[in-house]
Amino acid sequence: MAPVTTPRSRGLSVDEYLKSFAERRNSSRTSVSREIVIQIDQQPMHTAILENISLGGAKFRMMYPTQLPKQFDIIGAGDNERPVPCEVVWQKHDRVGVKFLTA
Repeated sequence: MAPVTTPRSRGLSVDEYLKSFAERRNSSRTSVSREIVIQIDQQPMHTAILENISLGGAKFRMMYPTQLPKQFDIIGAGDNERPVPCEVVWQKHDRVGVKFLTA
């Protein structure tokens, strides 16, 4: 069996490297399976499945993967149909993680 190696090309200590994988959320997530609508410039543009949500953000799966703008609204994430402003934190294939923007 080969020894485990830790990539350190960015000059990180082992502790810093391991901490980079730690949970970064400030609130707990709730698993859901709910259809949402992605609204861009006040126009419904895409359908997605909300997979989890927290007070600070959400993760969803796009029905048809596409590159999203940095900021947009989602409809259907809460108990009402009010648009929720979001910002993309990460996007990989059909999965997207967003943080909620507050006024």
